[in-house]
Amino acid sequence: MRRTIPIVAIIMAIIAAYIFLIMPLSEKRSVMRESLEAKYATLNKYEIFLKSAGMTETEIDTAEKAIEGMEANILQDTNESLAFARLQGHIQDFAEKSGIKIISIKPLSVVKYKHYAGLPIQIEGNGGISQLSEFMRQIDASKQLIRIDRLNVNVLNIQMPGDLRIRMQVSGLMKV
Repeated sequence: MRRTIPIVAIIMAIIAAYIFLIMPLSEKRSVMRESLEAKYATLNKYEIFLKSAGMTETEIDTAEKAIEGMEANILQDTNESLAFARLQGHIQDFAEKSGIKIISIKPLSVVKYKHYAGLPIQIEGNGGISQLSEFMRQIDASKQLIRIDRLNVNVLNIQMPGDLRIRMQVSGLMKV
């Protein structure tokens, strides 16, 4: 019996040490492991980001060069009235070359963007579908940045379906 008391005391001390010292350490170890894994994952994300930063810079440089190339094709006038007149001249040239008869050209309100201004023009004219397609092809082939915002095509006379009333809104860009 004398031997069992010290053995039981030693076993109790081992159990107490395990409960009060070792178990909290294993919980802390698992919390620390999770924290380290999260930080490691974050570090990997940052490394990937830094590696892709070089590619992003080259893509930005490429985009800037493309914008500079496009800026050469915007209306270079400093005055909105002159830019409208130049845009109307381009549109009338396209209409003449394609065979569309222009009835009216009306400038609309300028649309302000951050660094540019959109100059919309409403056009009304008559022509056939082949003339309309040629007109649109000329706008597309033009070096000027002109876009067709709206297009409305109606048949004037049902007995002559080739005669069309064309209403469209086109706009050009100028630097502000």
